[in-house]
Amino acid sequence: MKAKVACTVAIALISCSTASWAEQGPADIPAAAFAQLNGFTNARISPDGATLAFLYPIDGRLNLVVHTLATKTNAVIPPIGGLDFNWMEWANNDTLIFSMTLSAVRDGFFMVETEETRLIALNINSKKVTPLIKPAEVKGRTGSRVAKEYYAEAQIQDDVISWLPDDPDHILVSLDEDFDARYEVRKVNVHTGSYSIYRKSIDGIQNWIADQANEVRLGYGYRLGEQRLIFKDAAGEWLGLDDEEMQEASNISVTFEVPD
Repeated sequence: MKAKVACTVAIALISCSTASWAEQGPADIPAAAFAQLNGFTNARISPDGATLAFLYPIDGRLNLVVHTLATKTNAVIPPIGGLDFNWMEWANNDTLIFSMTLSAVRDGFFMVETEETRLIALNINSKKVTPLIKPAEVKGRTGSRVAKEYYAEAQIQDDVISWLPDDPDHILVSLDEDFDARYEVRKVNVHTGSYSIYRKSIDGIQNWIADQANEVRLGYGYRLGEQRLIFKDAAGEWLGLDDEEMQEASNISVTFEVPD
């Protein structure tokens, strides 16, 4: 039933967005039509099947539309300042998580232009918007307990490696919170942004992958020009492959036989 409702709404939206061109021949369609954004993208239905969310272009920028199926009403959330919608997903029936992109300038040894992402939660009932990635506290610095020091915001914040379907209040997010080129995994509360470190960082690992059981199982990256790959075996032990072993693994050819 849930899939049928989503399909029906999606077909209706497609029909609306294409109706203006459907009755026209190729010579009648202006060239500008081919440069337009898609009619709608990234449609997602809530776990209970009650609410549909999708991205819809208005004045050349994607807006987030939340459509309540029972009442057939829409709530439109425009882009925030210089941030643009990237993708979205439901964390639970009431909480929509979305990624936004922005261009920024980082001030280090010199000014660097960057492309960045932010991860934000929207409670569709209270309309509360919550940034989910909080800056990490700098450890080991002197100072009062009140005047804590924090790192700047992580550049890439939207690498959700598990939606934890059995825990609708949390997600797993991989990020470099302290700018040491070693990524950790946070378990993030989707309502508040509070978090705990779920998987500590390891030298040379910039990417983490969770398996279908939502267990962080694989990490890979580079260190001083060398590739690194580590994985957790069935006994829970972390094992690693060095460059030579990775090269050998990449040369393995697998043949699948299809039965008659």
